[in-house]
Amino acid sequence: SQQRAHGYARVNEDSLDLAESAADETAVYRALLLLAERRLYRLVRWSRHLPAFNTVSTEDQIALLQNCWVELLCFDCCWRSLQTPIIVLMQPDAQGLSCPEKVRACLDEMCQSLMAHTVTACPNEPNKFAELFLKVADLKRTATAAWAMLAGKDLSPYLETNSLLMELFKSSRLRSG
Repeated sequence: SQQRAHGYARVNEDSLDLAESAADETAVYRALLLLAERRLYRLVRWSRHLPAFNTVSTEDQIALLQNCWVELLCFDCCWRSLQTPIIVLMQPDAQGLSCPEKVRACLDEMCQSLMAHTVTACPNEPNKFAELFLKVADLKRTATAAWAMLAGKDLSPYLETNSLLMELFKSSRLRSG
């Protein structure tokens, strides 16, 4: 009887540990998602101040943000090592664009400016521009892996239904099928 009681107490302790663990995991998810939400709002504000971004239609601005929000969040995490956020944002092959040629023209202009800047600012590093683009490719792979981890998760317990992150998450799920 005492052994059975001890076993019962152990099961209750294990259940309590699991409940605490689930609560901790929920708190961690909420904190990370709220941080991501705040950073997304900051990234949207940043994009609205870009002269090149403002030359495309509002619908295309929305489509661009919907297509690259994961990359922008990943980029935001490595901001100091990669100085090309507009190249991540301005993707003429993004789904839902009404005027991809305008986005392409903006991207080409930004790339030319960045190349001129790297040649001037880093004269001893002739491959600097190419290295930046390789970092963008690495960033896209990281973002794809991050999306793969998030895509199967139900984030509704952790986010408000009408939050920016939830809306972007839903639009990304619809686009990816």
